[in-house]
Amino acid sequence: MDFINDFKRRYSGFDTSGKLIVVLLISSLSIWLIGKISVPAYNYLVYPSGWKQPLFQPWSAITYAFIHSSILHFVGNAIGLYYGGRYFLNLFKSRHFIALFILGVLAGALSFTLGTSIAPYFFNKGGIVGASAGVYAILFFIFHYFAEQDIRVLSFTFKLKYIGYALLAIELIGVTSGYNRGGSLAHLAGAAVGLYASAKAKQGNMIMEPIAVVIDTIKGWFDRSSSKPNSSKMKTVYRSKNKVKNSQKPNQSEIDAILDKIKESGYDSLSKKEKDVLFRASQD
Repeated sequence: MDFINDFKRRYSGFDTSGKLIVVLLISSLSIWLIGKISVPAYNYLVYPSGWKQPLFQPWSAITYAFIHSSILHFVGNAIGLYYGGRYFLNLFKSRHFIALFILGVLAGALSFTLGTSIAPYFFNKGGIVGASAGVYAILFFIFHYFAEQDIRVLSFTFKLKYIGYALLAIELIGVTSGYNRGGSLAHLAGAAVGLYASAKAKQGNMIMEPIAVVIDTIKGWFDRSSSKPNSSKMKTVYRSKNKVKNSQKPNQSEIDAILDKIKESGYDSLSKKEKDVLFRASQD
């Protein structure tokens, strides 16, 4: 029990991207064990090719993202989620981070169905696994939204958009001549979702909101079912006026000014006060 309590404590201290990485790790290991016990059960969680089989296992359009074929496969996606989360969660809400990930996963499944149905001899006939489509949605959102921001790798400095160009070129090569054409197609679909979501976000429209509402609803069901009977007991709480004042959300003009500063000079150029403003703005 001490181990479980310690794990819960550590898990609660992670941000949303960290929690998602932990979930992906646990699910991948668990489903790998399921595959050792029962291959048919494992296959029902993998997203299949063609258009007929997915109709009989629609849940696999989500579950495939929580399976990874190897440690390197998982580590690559974990790195992408970690760095993508550092940028995304500084400006946007956690619920939109998860919603964008899910949208990318669904887009990856849909593109795989279309590709393997229209050109079954060109794309791999097996199923697909991995969170890469969702990770690409988040990464390409970042590559587009912070396109001109500099990033330093070892002794080299270049703009974020060039990482996007490189990944895009790799996947285009992969979808035309690689051994994992179906996977590359799913990656490109996730990237397209991220680019579109970023373009709409710059216009003030978060396309992830409908998915976020669904996630909030499902989360609410679990929260209500796990709440204790005596948790509804009313209490009188006195709040400090200063605390209420400090917790107020900043106005939109203040946020826009900070976003403009990030685009020009990068996130590291922000003062502690400006970072606090962004943090408060990202909270529900």
